[in-house]
Amino acid sequence: LISSTGLVHEALKLPNAENLPKAEFNDMPITVGFGTDLIHTAQDGSLTCDDKITQAVDAGYRLIDTATKYESEADVGRALKDAMSRGMKREDFYVVTKVWVNDMGYSSAIESVEKSLRRLQLDYVDLVLIHWPGPAPGKPEAQQFGWENKAKRTLTWRALEEMVRRGKVKSIGVANWTIRHLKETLSIAEISPTVNQVEMHPYYTRDRLLDFSNNHGIKLMGYSPFGRGRLNIINDPVMGEIGEKYGKSGAQVILKWMVQRGVVPLPRASSENRIKQNYDIFDFDLTPEEVKTIDALNGDKRSCSIDCHSIP
Repeated sequence: LISSTGLVHEALKLPNAENLPKAEFNDMPITVGFGTDLIHTAQDGSLTCDDKITQAVDAGYRLIDTATKYESEADVGRALKDAMSRGMKREDFYVVTKVWVNDMGYSSAIESVEKSLRRLQLDYVDLVLIHWPGPAPGKPEAQQFGWENKAKRTLTWRALEEMVRRGKVKSIGVANWTIRHLKETLSIAEISPTVNQVEMHPYYTRDRLLDFSNNHGIKLMGYSPFGRGRLNIINDPVMGEIGEKYGKSGAQVILKWMVQRGVVPLPRASSENRIKQNYDIFDFDLTPEEVKTIDALNGDKRSCSIDCHSIP
């Protein structure tokens, strides 16, 4: 293009799905992860979060998901320290944590990761995510204009990239990002996101997001795989029929469906029996027809009260 001054300018190239970068390094295993949100230590000491994590480790879990917001990082650190004292190695585990909305920004995000490392008693974290693309609309701290959120997302991403360069973090990603948010981050990333953690279950299959992510080297982690109990998914007749065939529960069928889609499910459980049951899904496979049958249950029903699409 030739301007009025006679200077030649190249046409502005806007990012699109075809020319966005793709993550070159993504070592997150596709397995069942152990979610630590809402698992808190009881005041009388009868239930401790680190005890539940230890039970999960003993049941076979190696991917542990925590976050600053969950207030479970110290529990994860104690449980991992106990596991390593019993002969396991740091590299046996894949540890995920997150930067909370209030810590978004460059220096604040770096400080957040440093604090997480201290609470976890680790030299590095396998994966750090930005927990949300911004405050939810209606919250006191919600940004009125989209550019404010975008600026904070960019600064936070630059901070996470810096932590990768320092060797404190192996991979970086996001949580609750829509395709719109992912395109934005991919367009400015020097280190591409490897993971997006979102709500996913048979009533909210996120097909478009999964396809976009697969095309850009981004793996999905799915929280609330049972719809937080509000949607009664595990008792859906489809789950019961398939489960009866394999001698599995409705919950196990859902977790297997997610793994076969290439998604890491993050079930929560407080009972030792349920912790073991949720991991016991690797001795059977759903047929392609069964996967499609579960896919067809989608109704775009969220169990989370916050719609990430509403965050500018």
